[in-house]
Amino acid sequence: MFVFYSVHYPLPEKKEFWIQKMRQFDELMKKQPGIMFVSDIFQDPEKGTLMGFTFWESQEAFQAALGPSC
Repeated sequence: MFVFYSVHYPLPEKKEFWIQKMRQFDELMKKQPGIMFVSDIFQDPEKGTLMGFTFWESQEAFQAALGPSC
């Protein structure tokens, strides 16, 4: 199993933009071979952070989903 996580620190006025982009990424990842789980977006209102997690069958499956630049 391979876990990929992202942590974003958007400016308050960009928070909704980043949530939208993270949801678009999540929907794309849900369609990829090797994906096991895509989390909801976790928000920490005190720090303003946004976090997301994806669980993959393997690191190779994750890298194949993102392409050769990964």
